[in-house]
Amino acid sequence: MRYLSASSLLLLLALVGCTDYSSIPPPAVIEVTGKALLPNGQPINSGKINFSPPEGSTAGAEAYSDIKSDGSFKLQSFGGRDGVLPGTYKVSVRTTNNTAMTGVDPKFFSGTSSTITITIKPETRDVGSIKFQ
Repeated sequence: MRYLSASSLLLLLALVGCTDYSSIPPPAVIEVTGKALLPNGQPINSGKINFSPPEGSTAGAEAYSDIKSDGSFKLQSFGGRDGVLPGTYKVSVRTTNNTAMTGVDPKFFSGTSSTITITIKPETRDVGSIKFQ
């Protein structure tokens, strides 16, 4: 039985660590839009929305978007690429500088504590209005 020397093992580990995964295409995603609303129905006019797979989920991948002044958003994932994987997500919202968002319950600032869950299916194109109440 042959064993690798310590230096051979270090060289092998270094080569594996230097593998360029940028040439591997990301999985197919679905372009999904929606609108973020305050509890009173007015649009959230700035900030970020985040779709996180629930803890322990093996489906989906984190998706996010800046929220436009009319409350609209278009989800991105995989380094800013438009779209999201199908799956079930916990939805959270925050300001761009992570400060308190006026009129929104703090439980919605994290996917862990958010009570809003949305399922994205292959045919989903718009999740409609999401009211953070």
